Amino acid sequence: MQDRQLYEQILGIGKPWHVTEVELKLAEGEVHVYLGHGSAAAWPCPECGRDCSLYDHQPERKWRHLDTCQYRTVLHAELTRVIEGQETSGKDRIFGWFAEQIRGRNAGGDKPIIAVCDGDRALWEKVKALMQTVGLPILCVLDIFHVLERLWLAAHCFHPEGSKEAKAFVAQRLRRVLEGDVGYVIGGLKQMRTKHPLKNSKRQRLAEV
Repeated sequence: MQDRQLYEQILGIGKPWHVTEVELKLAEGEVHVYLGHGSAAAWPCPECGRDCSLYDHQPERKWRHLDTCQYRTVLHAELTRVIEGQETSGKDRIFGWFAEQIRGRNAGGDKPIIAVCDGDRALWEKVKALMQTVGLPILCVLDIFHVLERLWLAAHCFHPEGSKEAKAFVAQRLRRVLEGDVGYVIGGLKQMRTKHPLKNSKRQRLAEV
C-alpha cells in the first residue's frame, strides 16, 4: 500500500486515476508502475466537456518516466478509450489539454515552448498540429532516455548483455545522435538488419527499434 501511495505523490496522480501496482525488477534495474481507475469514474467528453461513462479501453501502453534513484521507471496505463460508443484518442485529448494550457499560461506568446517526445512519429505529427492550433513555435526535443533504451535493444541483437562490445555499440551511436546524425544511425541499423545473420526474434526486435 505504501509504495503505491508514494508513487501517486511522486507522479502527481489524482482522481480518478490511482496506482494499482508497483513492480520492482531488480535484475533489469527497472520499476514498473501500473495506473488504473475506479469503475464508477466519470470522464469529460473531449467535445462538450460534460461527464460521460466509460465504455471500453484500448490495449495497455507504457512510457518511460524519470528514474527512481538508479532504477528506470516505466508507467503502464490504458490511455485510449471509447466514451459512450464513440472512440476517443488519448493523444487527441492530451494535446487538446496542452493547447488550453498554452493559451492560458502564454497568452502573450512571449514564453518559449518546448516539447520532449520519444521516437513515436505520431507524437511529432501531433506537435506540428499543436503549433498550428496555438499559432506559436514549439521546440521539439528527442527524449534521450527513449533513444538509449532503443539503442540497448539494438546492441543486444548483436552482442551479449553487459559486454564491452554492447557498451561500445551504444556509445558510438549515441554520440552520432547527439551530433545530429539521427538518419545515419537509423540507416546503419537498417543495413545491419539485412546484412547480418540474425534469428527471426532478433530481426523483429531490430525492426521495432
